[in-house]
Amino acid sequence: MRRAAVAIAAVAVSATWIRAADADDKQQCLRTAEQGQQLRDDGKYARAREAFGSCSRSVCPAMVQSDCVKWLRDLEAQSPSVVIMAKDDSGNDLTAVRVTVDGTPLTTTLDGRPLLVDPGAHKFHFEAQGFPPVDDQVVIYAGEKSRAISAQFHKPAPPPNLTPAPPSGETPAPAPAPEPAPPPPPESASAWRTIGWAAIGVGAASIVGAAVSFAVRQSALNDAQSLCSSPNFTNCPVGNDALQSDVGRGQTASTLVTVFSIVGGVGIAGGIVLLATTGGRARQSSVIILPTPGGAVGAWRF
Repeated sequence: MRRAAVAIAAVAVSATWIRAADADDKQQCLRTAEQGQQLRDDGKYARAREAFGSCSRSVCPAMVQSDCVKWLRDLEAQSPSVVIMAKDDSGNDLTAVRVTVDGTPLTTTLDGRPLLVDPGAHKFHFEAQGFPPVDDQVVIYAGEKSRAISAQFHKPAPPPNLTPAPPSGETPAPAPAPEPAPPPPPESASAWRTIGWAAIGVGAASIVGAAVSFAVRQSALNDAQSLCSSPNFTNCPVGNDALQSDVGRGQTASTLVTVFSIVGGVGIAGGIVLLATTGGRARQSSVIILPTPGGAVGAWRF
């Protein structure tokens, strides 16, 4: 008898617990249904879907369960969705993009599928590696399906110019002109003048040499004429060694007169040109070249 009484008491307690648990579930279902309706009316569709899904369970009263199923179906029809797209500067699609809506993560991969969002004004924030983030303010309407939301990413801008701007109304001072490169050191004028005087000296010496050679030529000519006893060299002894020597000496002297005259004229003229182009007293110098039989005689003054 005692064991039977204990068993009956245990069954009664269990039934009481079950009825109490069922009562709590029913109350929870009612509260969840009310919360879902309020969330739906506030435009918080994501949380409303969770509430209607909870009160649609079989543990809820049949009437509550039926209403929640209907409300959930209607809410799905009214829930808006968006399709996120992102492109770079070249127009290429980006897929690895982190998207948040009002600070709440939405997705990290763009695959072209629609994503459910709540209706209302939202701030969409996009992040892609290698690009500055992009923000967009968008108003989403109830019942709007697969609305395209596009983010255009651009390469980072170059660093700004750190040179401070001049105060308003003031003209910026011109940048200092770069210093010109130093010119190559000019040839020393005195060196060129020295060369000019040297050329004149060589020319003068050549003129002197031409005069001496001319004198030697004349001497050889006179000696040859005395041996031939004729100024026209028509009665000259054949095979006379002295005559042959005089003729050779005269020919050599004639060649030297020509050479010395040319060297003297070129040397004096070149030296005068150098002195005239490098300044100094050479500008007031003059040269006189006098032709002579078989050559020339030059003279210069300063």
